[in-house]
This record gives sequence, structure tokens and C-alpha cells, in this order.
Amino acid sequence: MKHDEIFERLEPPHNGLARLRSRIDAGDDRWWVSVARVAPLAFVAAAIVLVIIVVTRRNDPIAEARHHTGTAEIALGIAPMPTETVAVDDDARTTTALTEVRTTNPNVAFYWVSSTSWKQ
Repeated sequence: MKHDEIFERLEPPHNGLARLRSRIDAGDDRWWVSVARVAPLAFVAAAIVLVIIVVTRRNDPIAEARHHTGTAEIALGIAPMPTETVAVDDDARTTTALTEVRTTNPNVAFYWVSSTSWKQ
């Protein structure tokens, strides 16, 4: 099917094109009226969204860091030192790494131990 068979051809209203051209040439500024009506509503909507975001995100980074007991938080003094004791020989301190593995039981301390000097 051809384009003309599917869509009917519409003609502009009488004198419509001449009126459009005269408005463009005259620099009609009626669009400012629309902007002046919409701008306050857009400002209020943006303010409401900002308030909702601020109210729902009351996350305190310091309080959240206290819940994580990683080495960075401990080094910054935000999180307390762990109370568990792990013993590593003086000879193995330069080649051994320890990582705490969290379990579902808070009374259990489990550590992953790795060393560069171990051979298997």
C-alpha cells in the first residue's frame, strides 16, 4: 500500500499558514506565559522530591561504619577493636594474613588463615 492510500491528506485551516508565519515573524512571546505558570509547580515538585529523599536517607556514615568492624574502621577509631584473640608466631607475622569470617552465631569467631611461606 502507498502512503497516500493509508493516510488521508489534510490541508491547513483557511489562512492558517499565513497566521503562523505572521506570529513567527512578530516574535510572539506567549510561550513565556506557559513557562511562568509551570515554573512554580516544577519548583514545588522538585522541593517535595528533595524532602522525600532527605527524610528517607537518614543514614549516618559514622553510625554505619560502627556496625562494620573492618580494618579501615578500626584504624580510623570508628569501630572498636575486636575482643577475640588470635595468636601468630613472630616468625610468621610477615608472611601470614588473617581474615575474620562471619558466622550466624555471634559467639563463634572463625578466621581464614593464609601464608605465603606454606608449601603443599
